Amino acid sequence: MWERFRQFIKPPVFTDLEKSRYAQNLHTILLTLLAVFTIYSFYPILAQDAPQVVTVALIFAIFFGIFILLQRGHVTLAGGLLTTILWIAVVSAMAFFGGIRNSGFTTIIVVVIIAGLTLGVRAGIVYAIQSILAATGLALAERSGWLPEYAFEPTITILVSHSLTILVVSLLIYIAIRNITSVNLRIGESERLQRETNVQLEAQRTELEAHTAQLEQRNLALQAVAEFSRLSAQVRDEQEVLDRASAFIAERFQLEAVGVYLLDALQETALLRSKAGRSDPAGAGSSNLKVTRLQRFGLSLAGSEYLFFNAGEHTYNIQPPDLLPGLAGATNLPMVAGQSLLGMINIQSGMDHPSPETISAIQTLADLTAVSLDNIRLFGQLQVQVRETNLLTGQAIQDAWVQISGDHPLGYAYDRIRVAPLGEDLPADVLTQIQAGRSAQFSASGGNAGARLVSPVVVRGESIGLIGYEAADPGHRWTPDEIALLETVSARVGLALENNRLLMEAERRAERERSVGRITAHMRETLDFETILRTAIQEIHESFDLAEAEVRLQPTANQPEQQA
Repeated sequence: MWERFRQFIKPPVFTDLEKSRYAQNLHTILLTLLAVFTIYSFYPILAQDAPQVVTVALIFAIFFGIFILLQRGHVTLAGGLLTTILWIAVVSAMAFFGGIRNSGFTTIIVVVIIAGLTLGVRAGIVYAIQSILAATGLALAERSGWLPEYAFEPTITILVSHSLTILVVSLLIYIAIRNITSVNLRIGESERLQRETNVQLEAQRTELEAHTAQLEQRNLALQAVAEFSRLSAQVRDEQEVLDRASAFIAERFQLEAVGVYLLDALQETALLRSKAGRSDPAGAGSSNLKVTRLQRFGLSLAGSEYLFFNAGEHTYNIQPPDLLPGLAGATNLPMVAGQSLLGMINIQSGMDHPSPETISAIQTLADLTAVSLDNIRLFGQLQVQVRETNLLTGQAIQDAWVQISGDHPLGYAYDRIRVAPLGEDLPADVLTQIQAGRSAQFSASGGNAGARLVSPVVVRGESIGLIGYEAADPGHRWTPDEIALLETVSARVGLALENNRLLMEAERRAERERSVGRITAHMRETLDFETILRTAIQEIHESFDLAEAEVRLQPTANQPEQQA
């Protein structure tokens, strides 16, 4: 019950701050007026003045109705009704009870203040002007005799009237001061929040600038990595990669000295292979650095004068390069490819330490350099293996064709009538071109004079012969189409000859396999030891058409040698 009453008399709150302030002021004024008129109601009751009792009851009803309107959210309507009713009541009372000389006329100031507190400053001004006009009208009406003559009030009435006015005015002044204080507090709070917001914005701006600068450095680092990747993509020379890496790092990051060190084959020394920058990386005598390779989880060299790099299952202890005169700091970044340390990049600058973004970018470039070096080395090894394989393959092909051709080279010529063996020798320069895999033109001499064009027959990179044709006119000039046609024919001939040779080898191998299989099958037909030997030697003699074949067994200490 009490909680519901508290909720009922609690001032309403709205999302509009100004409306909430007007509602709170009106709520306080209504409660104050109800309290004042409650106190004032004792006077007519004690005086047994029936008209004043009725008037007080009517005022209570009006104030309660206005309070209900306020609780339902009709703030402007409630404020307007209260102010208008009070203003009309005061002016009407003064018209019937002595005009402006009545002690209660001063309560009109209360109405003006209430209008300003519940309806706004403009409403207060409007009611102030209306009050002045009403006072002027009352004064004129009294002077013209239209109003009842002023009857002097009892002292107690004047005291009560002025006391109530003073109380109400004091309350209204309190409300006004409270509003001003509340506004000032809100302004102060807003300023504090604004300062805090400014501080937060400044911190965020600083953080954003730092983040932006970091992103810019990362972007520059990525651009540097992409540019270096393009520069080193087509390079196949190890020294050129190292020179490009050192020059690019020194120029892009404005470093005083950049040195690229590579480990030797024994991984005992790091050699200075490339340098760049405004200072000489080798100027302090750091061209050769001592290297010690240990197991990853083994003992390390004592002392802080060594650099430690881990790669694979090993730890590399490298003597650091000397710091150049006039420079403040040095940083060493490893070049690791797979499970091995290829070397390191030494950078020296006038500052103690480059930024983390710069170190990260240079480390990425060091990794790219290591990958390029590893690829170049692998490519070189692959080329060596390919050359060795080609040599072996070429030698095998040459040997195979030598066996096919026998002691005399095979050669045939077609003169539009017949195909006849060719025993003509070619000039030495023509043979050189043919062996190099190039077509050759020359003029024949003697009885077969004419212009000749020959093209090598190449099988797997090896020239096994040649094919050509001849024009009767010794001065004939072979056209590119004729040369291209001959080279195409020679390529097809080489492919056909090699396929035929491979087919012949396959047939011979199959025949050998069949012979071995037949001999083995015949030997398995019996379990007698002597019969097996006789069968084996007989089959070998017949299969390979030999003039004589024999098989001998190693004699033991007690048996003589046996022959089949």
